[in-house]
Amino acid sequence: YLLFEIVLPQNAVEVGYEDGIKYIIHANEDNHRNDPHIHAQAQQENLRISLGDYTTKGNMKSSLKRKAIKYVKEHHDELEKHWEDIVVKKETEMGKLIADKF
Repeated sequence: YLLFEIVLPQNAVEVGYEDGIKYIIHANEDNHRNDPHIHAQAQQENLRISLGDYTTKGNMKSSLKRKAIKYVKEHHDELEKHWEDIVVKKETEMGKLIADKF
């Protein structure tokens, strides 16, 4: 069978993997602060899953979509901590760097 390797951008952090689905946080997305979410990627399909209410955006086969939502629900606390560590910490560090320049 074929395996597809998904190349992640530099600002993306893989925070989980199960059943052929990668779970990723993009640290530089503007809308993270107001809507924490995870990207699920499999077979060159991408689904965005909100950590608040599990709503989704994107396209993914329904069988994979169900698995992805289930994974995010089951690992919610861990994923939320990753989001805090990656996005909030990055924003805090960037703010400190900017403040230090002035």
